Amino acid sequence: MSQEKEKVKKKEKEKTKEADEQVEGTFSSIWKLLGLLTPGARWLCFFAMLMAFCAGLLYPFIAIVMGEITGSYHPRQTVDGMNTRITTLFYQILVVAAILWFLGYAYYTIFLQIAEKVQFDLKTKYLRSLLE
Repeated sequence: MSQEKEKVKKKEKEKTKEADEQVEGTFSSIWKLLGLLTPGARWLCFFAMLMAFCAGLLYPFIAIVMGEITGSYHPRQTVDGMNTRITTLFYQILVVAAILWFLGYAYYTIFLQIAEKVQFDLKTKYLRSLLE
């Protein structure tokens, strides 16, 4: 009975060890991937991550402005006052949406460009190793 328990414990330890190695392998592969980048591409990657972070911080402002829109329909407010308020909120949404579009387009494009460069370099290295 104790031998079976030892075998089960041994298998569990092996499974946890394999899982730990997989997690470590994932992080090491990310560092290997970043190691493939040129210094200029690393700066671009950092810049794209910064842009993605800023875009993520900007998304809640859409909800804030939408909340302001619902608050602008007050029964005691005049039509001209509502029109002015809605026009102001429209321009606020337009500015936030334009900034979000620019940031999203820019960081996505930069990441695609970096991925294309890495892919081309890896293909080149692979073909050179085959031909040697």
